[in-house]
Amino acid sequence: MQETVDYNAWFNRKKAFLRRLKKDMETGYFDKELETLILLLNGFNDVFTTSSCSGRIMVFSSKRPWDRKSIKVYLKSHDPISVGNLEKILEVSDDKNLWFVLQPPIFHVSCLTPTRAQELLKIARNIGFKHSGIISFARTGIVVELRSNEHLEVPLRLYGKFIYRKSSLKSLVKWANKLLLDSKKKIFKLETEIRKNWLKSGR
Repeated sequence: MQETVDYNAWFNRKKAFLRRLKKDMETGYFDKELETLILLLNGFNDVFTTSSCSGRIMVFSSKRPWDRKSIKVYLKSHDPISVGNLEKILEVSDDKNLWFVLQPPIFHVSCLTPTRAQELLKIARNIGFKHSGIISFARTGIVVELRSNEHLEVPLRLYGKFIYRKSSLKSLVKWANKLLLDSKKKIFKLETEIRKNWLKSGR
């Protein structure tokens, strides 16, 4: 971490990402649940967000989990789903491998200084974003990845055979929905803590 961030390079990058963010918000290609938090973070003069997701449930087919060359997405939802959603997919899908995945909230934030990056990391970890860390340090910024720990990766079908019994789908969906909602509560906590620690302290 000896390289110094170049302010001009970092600031130009921030302007470019803010333009993209504005376009995404105008076109609807943005997770509305994150709007107040993302606008809050981008309002500070030494921080900006490069990507974000509030957490989601997915059902997809692929040879292996996240093999993008063979992936076929059947469901992608930032909201709780029903057992019926899953049953319909199982009825229409004839894929050999079918996966049920819950992804936690994840954010990538570029910070201008190591101090700011460490402050953000401390706040996030304290409220449950346990799988977080600084993932790059370059002249264009210090990138912090904030990731919560709620995660599921369940095979529904492997090599054409059901792994997860249909009678157990209700329990799977119930548990995934609970984890999804629990993780979303952390987003509100993150915003609350940033406001308390950075706004009120004038940071």
